[in-house]
Amino acid sequence: MQTAKHIAIFLLIVALLPTCSSKKKKDDTETNAYYADYVAIYKNYKLVSADSTKQALAGYLKKFPLEAKAWSFLGTVHLEQKEYDKALPIFQKAIVLDSNLAHPYSALGFLYYKKKEFANAESNYIKGLLKGDSSLQSSVNRLVLHSFTTPADSCRKEIAQLQNKTIKEQQFLFAIGCVYHRIHDTAKRDSFLNICEATKTLQKKDRDAILRDENSISDFQESISK
Repeated sequence: MQTAKHIAIFLLIVALLPTCSSKKKKDDTETNAYYADYVAIYKNYKLVSADSTKQALAGYLKKFPLEAKAWSFLGTVHLEQKEYDKALPIFQKAIVLDSNLAHPYSALGFLYYKKKEFANAESNYIKGLLKGDSSLQSSVNRLVLHSFTTPADSCRKEIAQLQNKTIKEQQFLFAIGCVYHRIHDTAKRDSFLNICEATKTLQKKDRDAILRDENSISDFQESISK
């Protein structure tokens, strides 16, 4: 199965583009190059290798070492590569540089979730939410975490809140189906998997194989991310 870049990771970095941190050295002035270099790296992210993006960000951070969003972007690239031990201190550095930035907290939440450190994941997701990250992506990420840590009724309430939003993305429909799978609600599970284009055409044995373990679920979700 060809694995695309995980949408849960990619959507996290979308927040990196619009503005740049105000915490800079005196000579880190907001020149055209300051913005143009950053935008170019961001736009090329899906088109080049992760190593190329890392190298580009390393060069950018030599010129603008106090740019918190760029550090957070670099952490995201390592996170996408499952380089958790490298990503962790980079996100922490971004927080030190700009503690009001929501993205590194949300990214740390996802990182700790992948490491199965659920208490740390919850703590950082909450911090990201308090800093202003109310995105659908982060809401789904928290729901997935809670499917391992909270009672089934709590998960149902979260899903009901999510359904007030328009959810069309394949990976989110699949994720909600998997949450219902974990709380043993097979009817609701199948209803979501049946409206997810990637799973509704699968034979039962293939669907069951995907749902058999968390690694298979993660791999499949990556494969349907666009």
